[in-house]
Amino acid sequence: MSQATTLEGLLKFASGKYQRKDYQGAIEAFHKALAIKEDWNAYLGLGWALTYQQKFTSAIEAFQKSIALKEDWNSYLGLGYNLNKKNRYPEAIEAISKSLTLKKNWQSYHQMGTLLYKTNQFENSIQAFEEALKQKKDWATYRELGSVLYKTGNFKGAIKAYKISLSTKENWGSYRGLGCALNRDNQFEDAIKALRKSIEIKKDWITYRELGSALYKNNKTEEAIIAFQNSLDIKVNWASYKGLGCALYRNKQYIEAIDNFEKSIGMIEEWNAYLNLGWAQLKTNKYESAIESFRKSLLIVEDWKTYQGLGFALIKHGRIKQGINSLRNSLALKEDKKTYIYLSDGMEMLKGLGLGKDSIPRITEIKENNEHNNIEMVEDNYPNINKLDSRIYGTIKYFCDLDYEQLKTVGFTSNDNYNSLISKTKESFSSLEYYLIKEGIITNIIGVHNSEGIPYEESILERGKGTDFKDFPLGVRQKLDLSIYPSLEEHRTAIWIRYLNFKHFGHALTEMCACIYPLLFWAEGNFSLNKITIIIPDRFRAYKNKLSKLLDISSKNILHVGEGDLPIRVGELMIPKPTMVLRNHIRPEHARVVSSYLSLYKKNIQNIKVISTDNDYFTNKTGQTIPKYHPRRIYMSRSKLNNRHRKFREENEIEKNLIEYGWTIIYPEKTTFSKQIKLYENTEFIAGTEGSGFHLLMGIKNPRLKLIILSKKIRDQEEDMQINLELQFKTFKTEYTSIKCLEVTGEKWGAYKDVKLSKEFTSKSIAKFINNISL
Repeated sequence: MSQATTLEGLLKFASGKYQRKDYQGAIEAFHKALAIKEDWNAYLGLGWALTYQQKFTSAIEAFQKSIALKEDWNSYLGLGYNLNKKNRYPEAIEAISKSLTLKKNWQSYHQMGTLLYKTNQFENSIQAFEEALKQKKDWATYRELGSVLYKTGNFKGAIKAYKISLSTKENWGSYRGLGCALNRDNQFEDAIKALRKSIEIKKDWITYRELGSALYKNNKTEEAIIAFQNSLDIKVNWASYKGLGCALYRNKQYIEAIDNFEKSIGMIEEWNAYLNLGWAQLKTNKYESAIESFRKSLLIVEDWKTYQGLGFALIKHGRIKQGINSLRNSLALKEDKKTYIYLSDGMEMLKGLGLGKDSIPRITEIKENNEHNNIEMVEDNYPNINKLDSRIYGTIKYFCDLDYEQLKTVGFTSNDNYNSLISKTKESFSSLEYYLIKEGIITNIIGVHNSEGIPYEESILERGKGTDFKDFPLGVRQKLDLSIYPSLEEHRTAIWIRYLNFKHFGHALTEMCACIYPLLFWAEGNFSLNKITIIIPDRFRAYKNKLSKLLDISSKNILHVGEGDLPIRVGELMIPKPTMVLRNHIRPEHARVVSSYLSLYKKNIQNIKVISTDNDYFTNKTGQTIPKYHPRRIYMSRSKLNNRHRKFREENEIEKNLIEYGWTIIYPEKTTFSKQIKLYENTEFIAGTEGSGFHLLMGIKNPRLKLIILSKKIRDQEEDMQINLELQFKTFKTEYTSIKCLEVTGEKWGAYKDVKLSKEFTSKSIAKFINNISL
């Protein structure tokens, strides 16, 4: 028998083709061998040949067939590599893990590092690359390690890794990475050299963009312009347009700078691109355009430099008092000498017009002047009260039909903490209290001010345990000089809503509901809200239409004071006292508040919106459609949220194990409040990582419900999610078990930090722990 027709002969022939990189010939030979007999080694070779031909789906099938015949580390490595190419990262990680179980090899460690990097598991990625390097000092592994270190902000570590990579093999990727890291580490001359070395090997748009950045920072403006233009010649991208705009601006080519900033914004609306555009427009005396650009920047990010630019532009445009107001906003965020100069110029211009004072207030004066006006409570008469049920009637009467004989005049103390003495109303509902400000003045500066321009502490969002009243959660308070305004818009009565946020689910159910609850109760009781004036802080104007839909009222009834608007003076301004304060307390009545909010949201906002089909917001072993089937045990998953949100590294693996135990996995962001509530009201156990999803439980009634929370071992001071949830569960007497098994990865900021299991736990052990609690 010819060797070319035997299994052994064909395998040898195919291997020869493979070694000579004749992958198509190898594929054909491996197929002939498999026609004689299914052999794991033949499938293995076929899989790698298909891989090099970039036929990733076929390669996956070949490796799977090889593994079915024999579990080999190389087959799992090939499977993981190809799954990675198809962006099937969890499956790829599982395959590479099995490869490493069978054999500790540098290729699998390298591949694991790459996968962990792609899934934002940076700390574990670094560990995997370091393990690979213990087995083989590979230039590509050092390059990839440098990329992860760069991503985590460890620029010096990245520089070291890239240099080691280059000492073994010169390659454009390591030169580019080295240049980027040196640029971020402010070593501009060395960055320029490395990036130019990279370009010598391969001309890449990212490298040219980084080169432009390094040249710009090194004050080599003309060369930076050329580099950014070269980047754009290879690929049109927003960052190079913005960089080119900056370089042209410095070169006093303002018209060309404007053109490039506009092109950048046309691709991605970024706050500092609008900021730069505004300054370029100022340089060409396009004041109205500059004002519009600065305002658009402020809609994305409130930054002191943008307020400064806006103030300068308004003054140049002749809108002096508005410009002064914007400059004060800038100083409230950061004291800057140039801002004071602009402000001084504006005040002198007003003085010349007979509208201003002789001098501008300094920050020291503002800090020393801590006096406040008196505070009382509000009165207003509303018709149709008798049509409402007793609950709504009591609430409305409590807020709107006051007996002034029972009100006491109180004042604010004058000390560094701005503490105040506030009288409380009679407690027909124990926590439904409010304050009334006489002659409250509202501008686009944070909070409500008295006639002397002193801010009221009670008008600003508060948060407990750590608030020192120097810097509130939504900005720094400041005294206002109200004499610059020739007139004020007058209202007899109004209600002030200190916080709105429909975008963030957790804050909507907690802080927003805590501030808008009178409106919720009135709207739920079919009370006519179109006769009520509602005033919101200017920074929440984006939610004005959402609030009008929620309450089913005209948006004309909801006012805010923008930068160009006259301040509003309200004779009697009611401010509801929040039913909860983050990190401090939650009132029992807040459950009723959330329930009211959800009822109105379902009715007026979510009633016609289809969020998902019946089968894409849950996963379980039975495959039954929810909510026809009400599972006893539910795991509330974050795994389908995008990477901008907090992610739980091992969550997919935990879910697989829980499904085997009979749990149902649901994805709250993919379904309506109605479906979620129906599920939660009919279940017995809900498990999940600590997060905003648990706040929804305040709005349901289920005395059987027990919660299992995966929480951090060490409480995160930036977020304090644990303390907020514990306050919630204790207030509403919800039975819960907290498993302190998580730790933050540190890869994101604040509440968005990803989490992972601490070392003493595994996905299987946690799933088993959760399941045992439910037995």
